Amino acid sequence: MLDARRQQVYTGLYRYEEKFEIVKEQYITDIHALIAELNERGERVIFLGDGVPVNRVVIEEEMQVPYSFAPAQASRQRASAVAALGAVYLAEGKTETAAGHKPGIVHRDNSAGVMLHPDWPEGLLRAHCMARPGIILYGFDPSDEVRFGKFRPVMKLKTVVSMVKELQPGQSTSYGRRFTAETPTRVATLCTGYAAVRQGGFAVVDVGDDTEIADVVSCHLFLR
Repeated sequence: MLDARRQQVYTGLYRYEEKFEIVKEQYITDIHALIAELNERGERVIFLGDGVPVNRVVIEEEMQVPYSFAPAQASRQRASAVAALGAVYLAEGKTETAAGHKPGIVHRDNSAGVMLHPDWPEGLLRAHCMARPGIILYGFDPSDEVRFGKFRPVMKLKTVVSMVKELQPGQSTSYGRRFTAETPTRVATLCTGYAAVRQGGFAVVDVGDDTEIADVVSCHLFLR
């Protein structure tokens, strides 16, 4: 079970007794609908995946058939598990070439890609494509190199200050010591960030006239 946000989960139903059996192929569903289906089937259930902690309370409240949660070491996807499944498929003759693979859904480009290549990928039905515009939703061009000059913001990002510290001259912050204080400087940590480092400033944050961004956006936090 993978968390898909808003009480939705990506999941599949499987049975393993003497051999592995796919009861229901992977699909997305509401957590309440999933639990209702499991109760209707009447079989013992083992829950595993990163969607379990998010929905644990709902599971405990609504499950009527016997169930349990997989231990932590078995509850996350691992490369070895994928390799083991691949070995099973190979033994069963379930193989395909990279050229012959037809993905169910293609995760499209970011803001720049959506604008520069609106028809990509050529020949694939729109129902199989997903767009992921980001910074253009806030009214900004994707980068200094890719500019369109025609966006208006449809979203606004707000956050709170989680910590304020005083840096002394010579002290620095974040990856590569990007910012180094030359004078006593107050630095605030904001509760927002990126899943990975974003090089450059975080343009969608209004830092006002008397402050400046002192850091790149770090993993889930950034400094100003």
